[in-house]
Amino acid sequence: MQPPHESGARITAIDRAIIRMYPHPDEAGGLASEADAQPGAGLWDRDTAGLPAELERRLTPLPKEYCRVRRGRAVLLMDARTHKVIDIARGI
Repeated sequence: MQPPHESGARITAIDRAIIRMYPHPDEAGGLASEADAQPGAGLWDRDTAGLPAELERRLTPLPKEYCRVRRGRAVLLMDARTHKVIDIARGI
């Protein structure tokens, strides 16, 4: 697990369990690999998608400057302003 960001924002163990239980879309369409994502990296492109609103409502609320996105089989917590990766839940 990655250390929490200075703000305290992170993907919690409960969030990870909720995300794992949520049905996954078909990812056979060539989404980028989660290996491309590293904490501290800037990352935003066409292969990065927001989480469904229904799923977001079940997760721990985030400060307004953060967002969760899916990239391949990973869920990233990012700074929405800079697109810096704060935390990663891999293989979800």
